[in-house]
Amino acid sequence: MKNYYVILVAFLLCLVACSSEKIVVPTDMDKSIIISHIKDSVISFVDLNNNTVSTSELDYQITAMQKIDENTIIFSSQNEDGLFNLNLLNGKIDKVVKTSMEFNNLLYNEAENLLFFSDSETDQIGYMDGTSNKIQTRVSVGDGPTSMVYNSNKHQLYVMNTEAASISVVDVNNNEEVLQFPIVERPNGIFYDGENVWIGGHGAYGSLNDQVYIYDPETGEQIDRIEVGLMPVGFYGDQYDQYVYVVCHGENMVYQVDIQTRAVIQAMEVAANPYHITGNRQNIYVTSIDGNALSVIDRSNFQLSEQLQLAEGPYMMILGEEHD
Repeated sequence: MKNYYVILVAFLLCLVACSSEKIVVPTDMDKSIIISHIKDSVISFVDLNNNTVSTSELDYQITAMQKIDENTIIFSSQNEDGLFNLNLLNGKIDKVVKTSMEFNNLLYNEAENLLFFSDSETDQIGYMDGTSNKIQTRVSVGDGPTSMVYNSNKHQLYVMNTEAASISVVDVNNNEEVLQFPIVERPNGIFYDGENVWIGGHGAYGSLNDQVYIYDPETGEQIDRIEVGLMPVGFYGDQYDQYVYVVCHGENMVYQVDIQTRAVIQAMEVAANPYHITGNRQNIYVTSIDGNALSVIDRSNFQLSEQLQLAEGPYMMILGEEHD
């Protein structure tokens, strides 16, 4: 009988250990950047007070992540099924959605408390309630859905379908695709300026793309295009200035583009193969997958203020602070 209880206790401990893990997180998360890595099973934290980097090991690579409240990040991995919750107060990681579906990309809308996800295995997008972690619905879109942006005024989700080379317009209130229109081949990177959708990408095979294409999501019409560097793949813009910042990983450049005139103002070289870009009131931050670096660009003069070395393959970023 004693052996039975020993085995039972060991089994229960194993269940607890297998269902969650714990990493070390900074105490001052407000002044940190959280960075996932595509080439290594780690997560990095950059302390912006002193530009020091700490790294915690994981059993998988994080390929998509979104901050849904001050202390919670939801993330997914190509190596693991389901969705995970990272508690930024204690570093505990728990699986919150247990399913075999694939989560290629995530997008959180705070006003509606919805976490949108794309699933290229089924060519669907879906939404999850940010409080209950319950998946509410799934909607079929084009082939290979990945990145998404949300129009809060019209409650529409604009979904980039990489294999179909199209944009799906999804009515979130009625859970249906209302329009799908063609875009540049092998698209990558999407931005919504409040009126139009900006798309980057690699372009057709044999002809590398150096244009940002701008589409009217109401009609699907291409209304403009902007020449930048080779292979624009990422965008960032906010309320703090009149620019959209465009990452071009074919030339290791970041372009500053006026959102109204759509003119290129200036450009800056960063470390090799830049991919993700984000920012706050003071700076623009860019990860470089092959350069293993975080580039910090001062918004006041568009000059490189820091370039920090990181573990291999820095990928997605989340600011520990709110975007202020």
